[in-house]
Amino acid sequence: DHLTRVIHRLLQLLSWPGPLPARDLAAFYAQCEGDIPLHLDRVVYEPSNMARPYLADMMRVGLSPIQAGVRGQFVATMAAGRFVSFDGPHDYLEGASSITVPFLVVSGRADHLCPPERTVTFFDRLGSTDKTWRTFGLDQGDHADYGHVDLCNGDHAADDVYPFLAQWLHERIAGR
Repeated sequence: DHLTRVIHRLLQLLSWPGPLPARDLAAFYAQCEGDIPLHLDRVVYEPSNMARPYLADMMRVGLSPIQAGVRGQFVATMAAGRFVSFDGPHDYLEGASSITVPFLVVSGRADHLCPPERTVTFFDRLGSTDKTWRTFGLDQGDHADYGHVDLCNGDHAADDVYPFLAQWLHERIAGR
C-alpha cells in the first residue's frame, strides 16, 4: 500500500551506518501539532484506539535507538516482499514449517506495519498442529480496529487483547 512504499523510501534515505535516534524522533513527534505529513504516525498506531499524547509518551520511554542493521532488515524485507534476513540467505517464511510448538499469531485490523493479510501466509505455513490466528478489530466484536502498537498499549487492549492472550496461554498450560 501507499504507506508501505513511503516507509520503504524513508528507510532507504535513513541508511547511514549509525543508530537512528528514535527517542529524539519521538520527542519531535510529541511537539508536532496537527497531522504528521503523509500520516506516517498511522503506521504504528490507530488514533481511534490510542491517544496521540499517550503514544508520544510511550515512544519517549520505550524506544531504543534503531540500529542500521535493523533498518537494513526492514529495507531488505520490503524490497523482497517477504520476511528475509538482512544479508539475504534466511527466508523466515520458509522456516515456518519447522516450528512445531503451540503458536499464536495476532494482528490488528488497522495495522499498516504488519497488516493481517501479511500474517496469514506465515500462519498457514507453521508446522504446529496447535496454532491460532486472531485479528483484533471491530469486525471481531472488539472495541476498536487495532494498529501495531495499540495491540499492547491501546485504550482497549486490557478489554480485548489481554483476556484473549491469557485464555490462550491458560488453555495450553492447563492442558499439560
